[in-house]
Parts: sequence; C-alpha cells; structure tokens
Amino acid sequence: MALLELKEITMQFGGLTAVDHLDLRLEEGVIFGLIGPNGAGKTTVFNLVTGVYKPTSGSIYFKGERIDGKPPYSITAMGISRTFQNIRIFKSLSALDNVKIGRHCKSSMNLFHSVIPGPFTAREERDIEEKSMEYLRMVGLEHKKDILSKNLPYGEQRRLEIARALACEPKILLLDEPAAGMNRQEKTEIMDLVRRIRDTLGVTVFLVEHDMKVVMGVSETVAVLDYGKKICEGTPSQVQSDERVIEAYLGRRARRTRKAV
Repeated sequence: MALLELKEITMQFGGLTAVDHLDLRLEEGVIFGLIGPNGAGKTTVFNLVTGVYKPTSGSIYFKGERIDGKPPYSITAMGISRTFQNIRIFKSLSALDNVKIGRHCKSSMNLFHSVIPGPFTAREERDIEEKSMEYLRMVGLEHKKDILSKNLPYGEQRRLEIARALACEPKILLLDEPAAGMNRQEKTEIMDLVRRIRDTLGVTVFLVEHDMKVVMGVSETVAVLDYGKKICEGTPSQVQSDERVIEAYLGRRARRTRKAV
C-alpha cells in the first residue's frame, strides 16, 4: 500500500483545468520530486493533498484512508505537513516560538488547562519546548532560537519554515520550492537537509522545485506535469532524457523566444 496515492484527480477552476486526471503514488521513505513549467499545476497538487482545495473529481488516499474533502487541520493531524512557495512564518515571533506553534496539533491541552494551569500543563510546555529545540537543531538554527524571525536571513527563514512543519511530526513532508531565491551554497545545504530529514527522521518527502539541479540531485523518483497532465515519471536520468519533458521545457522557451523576436 502506498503512503500517499492520488487517483484520477482533476481540479477545475471555472473553465480552467489546473490538474487533469492525475495519478501519483508515493511509497514510504522516498524523496519524490514533482516538476513542470510555470502554471503546470504543481502547487495546486499540494493544495489538494493538504485539503486547501477539494478536487473536482478523483480521490486521494493517505495510509489507505481517503482524505480528499477533509479539512486541512485534520489532514495535518493525520501526518501531512507542508511549507509554502512564499514563506509564511510569524515574523514578529522568535524562531523558537514559530516552531512551538507547529506543535499545536500534538498538544493535548484544552481550555481548562489554559485557564487553570497545573503540573500537566507545565510538563507539556517543557515537552513542546524540548521538541521544538530538536527541530531547530535539525535545520541548524538552535543558536538563533531567540531572534525574531523577520531578522533572520532569507535562507534561514526557509529552514525555519521547514522546522515548523517538522514539529507536527509528519509522516510525509511537502516542500514547495524550498530552494527558491537561494544562492548555490544555500541550495546545497537544503539538499543535504532534505536527505537528513528522510534518513534521520524517516519522513517521506514530496518536493516541488524549479531548480533542476536541486530536484534531480535529491529526488529518487520524479514526475513531470504539463498543463495539469502527467507526461512522465521515473528516475531523474529517465526524466531528463524524455522527449516529452524536453519539449515541455525547451519547446515552450523556444516558442516564447520566437514571439519576442
């Protein structure tokens, strides 16, 4: 049984079909890359998996349980977390507090514990802080725990968002363009971090990325979308040599170049 499976998923927005009868299977423990030209439907797939959108048709299964139509908080609690193409952190909070917020789905405290704190509340608060520090160490930011997140460099904000997503203790982590806007050194560090997350924590990684060196360097399986349809899936070397993929990328660029001329 696949950890995550999309069956015949279609997502339409009015007359626009963003995802068209998509089938995907992610086995547990893999690093799976999803690529495609701008507007191919990659982020829409992430929004479907995480419950932001309900598919027009088709079904999504996580650990054998159907999840399409479930609210995002339920899907997160089941074991799916994500980062975003545009960084979404709480900029006026410290790095540590950002990660602690990510632990909310694991908390067993309720309104009573908040109004009348006791030994249980204190123990849980300690556990939240200890776990949050573990994830800051995982991404190399433990020494920045008290710094406001808005004062962190761009690359460290990206890693902070990953730490917050890990605080949910996911079974599968969705990374939406984690290397966007980074320099060469930062991209290498992100690739190392993705491998470490999978190898150390046993988390399956589902990755959307525009940088081909990153996605081909870290992914074990790659699927390619073009206008919402899957046109290829295989190992990085198989995908790079596929004529349909070359046409989707290079053909589209060539057509834009001819129009510009």
